[in-house]
Amino acid sequence: MKVLAVTSLLPNAAEPGKGTFVVARIEAAARAADAEVRAVSPIPWFPRVPGPERWRRFAEVPDEGWAGSIPVRYVRSVVTPKIGTSLYAVWLASALERALSRERKRFAFDVIDAHYLYPDGAAAAMVARSLGVPLVLSARGSDLHSLRRHALLRPWLRFAIRRARRFIVVSRSLLGDVEALGLDPSRAHVIPNGVDFSCFQPIDRAAARSQLGVPAEGKMLLAVGRLHPVKNFPLLFDALSRLDKDVSLYVVGAGGEEAMLRALAARAETPGRIHFVGERTQRELAKWYSAADVFCLSSIREGCPNALLEALACGTPAVSTDVGDVREVITSDGIGTVVREPGSDAFADALRAALARAFDRSEVAAAVRGRSWDEVGRAVASEWRSAIAEGPRI
Repeated sequence: MKVLAVTSLLPNAAEPGKGTFVVARIEAAARAADAEVRAVSPIPWFPRVPGPERWRRFAEVPDEGWAGSIPVRYVRSVVTPKIGTSLYAVWLASALERALSRERKRFAFDVIDAHYLYPDGAAAAMVARSLGVPLVLSARGSDLHSLRRHALLRPWLRFAIRRARRFIVVSRSLLGDVEALGLDPSRAHVIPNGVDFSCFQPIDRAAARSQLGVPAEGKMLLAVGRLHPVKNFPLLFDALSRLDKDVSLYVVGAGGEEAMLRALAARAETPGRIHFVGERTQRELAKWYSAADVFCLSSIREGCPNALLEALACGTPAVSTDVGDVREVITSDGIGTVVREPGSDAFADALRAALARAFDRSEVAAAVRGRSWDEVGRAVASEWRSAIAEGPRI
């Protein structure tokens, strides 16, 4: 079996920490299917001229690279921020058509495995139809939950899902979004994200803090994720201000909101208690999870949040807003708390209670023990096989 993955959610020289969960799933499915996999990853086109650093970095990305063990060819496509969004799929399809036609001469792929509905999925659907190749399409969360609210993008989402031979969502909560698009939710196959248990497992808390240079005394909260509005870090900062002064928050991640969040942290009533760590490798993340007393997820929206699964696998209890499939993960107060009331007061109350409780770390880790990437890979491999057997949608 030969599989071509198509998604912008892969690491590149400009965004080296991007999409580790997507890479993990593709690699796991490749092992399960004994498949050869290559990838084509769209990146924004930007000329080699002075400009904003965020965009200029993409001009320096080489045409080829690696995402884990997967060879990747990077395809540049026009992106006009906040303008012409409904045309992104057309522009990307044009770039992908050329790239995939060339790729197929070297690598006769049997199926396209596309991630993220728009523009990646919609463009992949157009090209799959043109090449006569079956498409397996995965919705990751915000691409379905958020983008369906945009009138000009809803037709593209419907088109992509209808053209897919197999359609995967990462959480049951997204089935309602499929139905809201006027589509049959039974078409979607729920395959949640997994955890790399060779990496994420409990480490002695004191030892982890010592290795990271984190003070041994005091309570430590941890948040991991993109510094993006959807992660709702201001809620967490406000909740922290309501806790005892020996409680500190460490934020692991990077993103476009970093400057704003740093300024907010400096103004907040938490001087010296909010620490920005930046991006970290998976191995380093395992230490950060184990060092923390409580993991925090304050998001407005999620699908199946990988950071939550990884934290629990490390034996760290969690406090989370009621988003995505969190309720299916935090199923008892011996694992953590799902905060169902809005606002920082309720979140602070939940954090205060969690910090005061002595959790059994082995019980916390056991809560996600059945969510290995190998299990996920077998389920995805089955979808690949079915799509190939049934052939492309005409």
